[in-house]
Amino acid sequence: MKIDSRSVLLLVALSAMFLSQRARADVINFDDLSGGGPLAANYAGLTWTNWGFFDDVQSDYNPSSGAERIYVITPSHVGDIQFGNAVTLNSFWAAGYNMGQVVEGYSNGNLVFSTILPGDGTGFGSTLTLGWAGIDELKFQGENFWALDDLNYTPGGSVPDSGATLAMLGGAFFALAAFCRRFVA
Repeated sequence: MKIDSRSVLLLVALSAMFLSQRARADVINFDDLSGGGPLAANYAGLTWTNWGFFDDVQSDYNPSSGAERIYVITPSHVGDIQFGNAVTLNSFWAAGYNMGQVVEGYSNGNLVFSTILPGDGTGFGSTLTLGWAGIDELKFQGENFWALDDLNYTPGGSVPDSGATLAMLGGAFFALAAFCRRFVA
């Protein structure tokens, strides 16, 4: 059985295009919500415990995009997000006054990452970039009120490498162009 070079090029092109789409980051920005109230327990396909949302103007708790942001709604200030499968937590936006909340990443119930939200007393928010790979649960706890926005994570527990993704996509288009040229010629 003879293998046609056009078939190989087509297979390479399709494989590269498929692989380039696998490492994608999901961003939950909460901009589809309106008003305020408890966040649905299954919002965006994740399990949320003790979270609320609001879009009222509060200068110390501004979101990074749109008007909506979420916050922990219990007196104990403990919020939980369960992803259902391993993810990489890339980043999120946090805003508040004198933050200092503890953020913990768990894998199968075991604590694997921990950090403290920075706070300088100004009320300005910032993006916290983490790159925590392999977590399936995220816990926030602390004494102060703060807001969360733009939760950025990658399903599957790997950080998307935009350079590698672009290289694979470019290779796919090159192989597809070569296939088409041979087919048309």
